[in-house]
Amino acid sequence: MKAVRPFSDIIMTANYETPITLEVPLIQRREISLIGHMMYVREDFKDAIQLLYTKKINISKTVGKKFDFCDYVKAFEYADEHKKDNMKIIIEINH
Repeated sequence: MKAVRPFSDIIMTANYETPITLEVPLIQRREISLIGHMMYVREDFKDAIQLLYTKKINISKTVGKKFDFCDYVKAFEYADEHKKDNMKIIIEINH
């Protein structure tokens, strides 16, 4: 909050495991608008798919494990059991 200019908008897009603390008086004095946002919109997915398809981004270091679609139950179980070990898992759908 201290790095934000007065009269700025902050949009929080994240998932927090534990509650966070904010300095409400600082937000008020600097007239900062704090906006909560759950996640992504359809356009974000379109952009991400295009970036992956054209290989403009490399996600290999963010993917913890890959699963075939037929093993989707195992994939979700793995994700639940290894929350802190993986940023992302991939469920591959082969045509």
